[in-house]
Parts: sequence; C-alpha cells; structure tokens
Amino acid sequence: IPGKHTYKGQFLGGKKNGNGILKMANGNVYDGQWVDGAKNGRGVYFESSTGTHYSGEWKDGKRDGYGILKFSNS
Repeated sequence: IPGKHTYKGQFLGGKKNGNGILKMANGNVYDGQWVDGAKNGRGVYFESSTGTHYSGEWKDGKRDGYGILKFSNS
C-alpha cells in the first residue's frame, strides 16, 4: 500500500516482539529483533535516502553496542 509502513513478523500483546521486518513508506527497512514495539537486540537497518546500512545491536529503538555502519559511496 503506497504511503504505508508494512510489518511482517511476531507480535505479543499487540506490539512487535521477536523477529520481524518493517518496511517504511520512505523505503527504509529494519530487519531484526523487537521488544515491546522497539528495535532491541540484533538487527539490520537500511536508510534508502542515503544508502546508509547498519548491522548490529539495538536498545530501545536506538543503535547501541557493537555494530557496523556503512555509508554509500555515491
């Protein structure tokens, strides 16, 4: 659906929990672990507007801990 986010994955108590993929309307994608609706654990995030790619640890929806951040060369 144009202009909408799509999520495919696990839920618990009506919130994203476990593993899942969130595809955002702007083209950004997060594929990884969720706890209570926030990015938590291991995950991969791609930002379509810049080509930035992050693979690593997340806590409370933010990059936290060990990870690899790659920037687009273009």
